[in-house]
Amino acid sequence: MDGIGPIRAGRITAAWAEKAVREIMVFLHSHGVGMARAVRIYKTYGGDAVQVMSENPYRLARDIRGIGFKTADAIAMKLGVDKTAMVRVRAGISYALTEAMDEGTLWAVTLSPQLSRWTVGNKHSGAAANKRDHPALLGATRVCDGCYT
Repeated sequence: MDGIGPIRAGRITAAWAEKAVREIMVFLHSHGVGMARAVRIYKTYGGDAVQVMSENPYRLARDIRGIGFKTADAIAMKLGVDKTAMVRVRAGISYALTEAMDEGTLWAVTLSPQLSRWTVGNKHSGAAANKRDHPALLGATRVCDGCYT
């Protein structure tokens, strides 16, 4: 650009980047995210952090070590995600299956006990479990194939 040297252009670029980071941190802090988590979120998603969290805050549990479903769910609630939103139900089913595997359960026949921990009805959990993009969640699901062989 005419009239702007490389040093001044660098300063302008740095100021814009700093402003973007500040806006992301303010957004995260205003939704109950502490500084340490906000830094990890920013390092993971960069300038897309606000968009990612607005679209699917449950990605935090999948993408960032140390943030689990419960933390992502608390953040989602502060972001205004409805308790019966399909994105929440799918994340909850994934969480419930992971919990079942961690407890050594080989078969996850029903998710009702796990789902009741975070208040969502069977109507919604069934809809999420029957989605074609979640074939592992259909009916009585074998969680561990070939265990103890």
